[in-house]
Amino acid sequence: MEFPMGTTLVDQLLHWSSTAPDSVAFRWLRDDGSEEAILSFAALETQTSIVSSRLMNEWLVGKGERALLVYLPGLAFISAFLGCLRAGVVAVPIYPPD
Repeated sequence: MEFPMGTTLVDQLLHWSSTAPDSVAFRWLRDDGSEEAILSFAALETQTSIVSSRLMNEWLVGKGERALLVYLPGLAFISAFLGCLRAGVVAVPIYPPD
């Protein structure tokens, strides 16, 4: 994949979700290297759109504000992080407490 200069991760996501929606965007592997889950560009775009919309409309987080992302490592974190970028919100990832 080629990334033109001057484009953002969100721009790239929108591009690839429209040109190659069924292609694998992310693949999550177990410790033994076997595949646990995959996320296509179309699914990732849908999930980031939902996160972005909820940030702005339900949780009333505005552009430039911060959102605390409390996630274990995995595909859900990727969707949440990109959703924050899409909404113009600063993602602040932390590991969940014990």
